[in-house]
Amino acid sequence: IRELVRRGLMEEPDPTGPGQFTWAQEGMVADQLEAAGFVDHRVEAVAFAFRFASVGDWWDSMRDVSLRFAEASGRLNADTTAAVHAALAATAEPWTDGDGALAIPARTWVAVAAV
Repeated sequence: IRELVRRGLMEEPDPTGPGQFTWAQEGMVADQLEAAGFVDHRVEAVAFAFRFASVGDWWDSMRDVSLRFAEASGRLNADTTAAVHAALAATAEPWTDGDGALAIPARTWVAVAAV
């Protein structure tokens, strides 16, 4: 998404709006639990990796899970798509193995709470 935004092909997502990164900041989940009245809670980070066979596989997966991404990528011509794929491959190089497979590190919060 960043590459499409950088190229002016997609609008920057609203960081305060609903979405997968709304509660990404450390402490946010605990704050929301406390605001909801949960006094006994625990929040832990869980690290994992998103795995894709290639940058093209990642691209196809993003089109499947993000309507905004699918709409933006659907407006690209072949040359622009190739340029974006090349930029993504360069960005993903630290997480790419010798066969072109990607293991992109990720993290999520897991919480348990009681009233």
